[in-house]
Amino acid sequence: MALVLALTACGSDSNDGDTGGQTNGFPVAGEQNSGSFGNLQQLVAATGDKVESIQSVKTHAETTILGMTTTSDGQLKFDGEQTAMSMVMQVGGQQLEMRLVDGVMYVKNPMTGEPGKPWQKRDVSDQLAEVGQAGNMAEQSDPRKALERLQEMGGTITSQEQTTVDGQNVTRYTVEIDAAAMMNSMGAEEGVTPEAMASAEALGTIPATLDLNADGLPVRIEMTMDMSKAFEEEIGEMPPGFDKSMLVFSVVQTFSDWGAPVDVQAPPADQVSSQPLSDF
Repeated sequence: MALVLALTACGSDSNDGDTGGQTNGFPVAGEQNSGSFGNLQQLVAATGDKVESIQSVKTHAETTILGMTTTSDGQLKFDGEQTAMSMVMQVGGQQLEMRLVDGVMYVKNPMTGEPGKPWQKRDVSDQLAEVGQAGNMAEQSDPRKALERLQEMGGTITSQEQTTVDGQNVTRYTVEIDAAAMMNSMGAEEGVTPEAMASAEALGTIPATLDLNADGLPVRIEMTMDMSKAFEEEIGEMPPGFDKSMLVFSVVQTFSDWGAPVDVQAPPADQVSSQPLSDF
């Protein structure tokens, strides 16, 4: 189930979400309940418009599953067919690098590269023209997609508070995701088994937090899922010496330097392999 939820956190085609509540505009840091959002649908719509007007951001993400942590650092400019992105990921001791520039996605993967030509490329200009994005990997840096995923997973805002993150005032929204409803919305086409559904029902809700700054822009998104209780209910008790932290899945994504210039350069032509990039 943790693997299924990891895939869901990275991208989903579901459109389910919370539609209740009222909104009164962007939250204003330091003014309790002033201009706050009552549901994710309205928050996502308003924040998405704000993000699109700014057009650039730097991101950092950490994903932990089964005791292994994957990190990524990137910068992104969202500008339709001129969208540009660079990202460096650390996965299992290996470094994966991606660049999107001039409608071409370049990937440097130590598992698939060739000596002297570590980069592979793929033309994604048609995708950019159609949907303004370039595949699932490019979506991971887009804060609009991170917000939409919370909505798609059936998230409901339960509370809000004023706090600080890295020295800046933010409005923190606490969100609860109904694990069973989320799994049910995914269906069999996403690999959801009856066993996974049973685990979701035992899990109940998944907590998440969303921080917006005084301009209504995302600063931090965090989601944590502790599977240890569901695991214990399924097998009776934990094996002796088992590390429960292995059953905690978490995603933390931060956003900074909104509006800063983004400069992404294609790798040198003599370092690009003739082997096509099939998927990313």
